[in-house]
Amino acid sequence: MTHLSGAVIISGIWVAIAKGWASALASVDAFRGLDQKFVPDYPLLFASGVMIYLLAVALHYVLLSVEFSREMEKREIQARVLARDSELKALKAQVNPHFLFNSLNSISALTSIDAGRAREMCILLADFLRKTLGLGEKTVDSVTRGT
Repeated sequence: MTHLSGAVIISGIWVAIAKGWASALASVDAFRGLDQKFVPDYPLLFASGVMIYLLAVALHYVLLSVEFSREMEKREIQARVLARDSELKALKAQVNPHFLFNSLNSISALTSIDAGRAREMCILLADFLRKTLGLGEKTVDSVTRGT
């Protein structure tokens, strides 16, 4: 009802402005009688004013709805990323100790057989863990930033 009454008021103003312009132009010799020619068209002008106002309001509400929908999609994606991140952290918390335990046992067994290869294996394990942690942080940062 608010928008309908607003449309009626704005259309009334629009028709009044049109009458004013027609009257002002009718005072010029080249446009004499212009105000009388448009009298039958005032109801059409009023109705078109109402329709244009209501279409503008409808477009506004559609744009608000689209914006709201995009915001909800963005929040849903962020929630999925957070859920995936927490699952990944939980899996890392479970897997890392087992992986580390097995790797260290292998290195321990290798120290008595070949100390040089055991040292190399320690360095490779450290590089692997460093790269894995760095890759996980980069992936989470890029997803939360939306890139």
